Amino acid sequence: MTKGVEKIRLGIVGCGGVTQLRHLPALRETHGVEVVALADVDAARLESVAAQFGVVRRYHDYRELIEGGGVDALAVCVPPRLHTEVALAALAAGKHAFIEKPLALTLEECELLRERAAGDGSLKVLVGFNLRWHRLAREARECVRRGELGDIKLVRTVLTSRTRLGSDSDGWRGQREAGGGALFELGSHHCDLIRFLLPGKEFEEVSAPSAGRDDETLTLNARMSGGAQIVSAFSGGTGENHEMEIYGERGWLRVSFYRADGLERFSTGQYSG
Repeated sequence: MTKGVEKIRLGIVGCGGVTQLRHLPALRETHGVEVVALADVDAARLESVAAQFGVVRRYHDYRELIEGGGVDALAVCVPPRLHTEVALAALAAGKHAFIEKPLALTLEECELLRERAAGDGSLKVLVGFNLRWHRLAREARECVRRGELGDIKLVRTVLTSRTRLGSDSDGWRGQREAGGGALFELGSHHCDLIRFLLPGKEFEEVSAPSAGRDDETLTLNARMSGGAQIVSAFSGGTGENHEMEIYGERGWLRVSFYRADGLERFSTGQYSG
């Protein structure tokens, strides 16, 4: 929290579905944060979302929001191709930044953002990988950390959704160049989560073939440092499913993220069923 300020004054750039359906409802119940300004290029959407959540300051240009003052931090919730532009402007103005995933579309842009964020030690920058805070993910991480599974051999994951079946299926989410597609939208979550669950391990080899340039459905195969194999499937054109399995020499576990009791552990002699 900014020194001398009772609440963090947050401005949000981008009033799409994630902002309207996820961030704003949660922030309304969060102590210590007040959403004081919104920006969006779609005037009708801006007015509708701002009125729904009682946000008075409304801008069609994110630069005007930043220049207007009275904001301690900026949430960057625009399509991924615009992340770098908006985040750099926030950092240049001395604002803390929350950046939706994926951080950016190229390694060069990611490195630029990392350097700018590190250049001012007083600024906090966070990427929206919410699964790191999921209760079951943190329990699974502790299980791995304690060595209950032994040396990790294999991780198998699946994350699917009906996103591409909705009314905005022809928008940026269907354009790889804009940051759409299952790899950026869904795969980025699991690539980060795997690194979180296997501390100190990094991706060394990756292949991710898809059915076409829109990347609606794809598989990812990878090898981590230490030798663990990764097999993942992602799709934005089917039903909702979200599971992960971690296999070690002493046993394995399964996490079903949409179930409250979704963490199961098995020894090497047990069958799941």
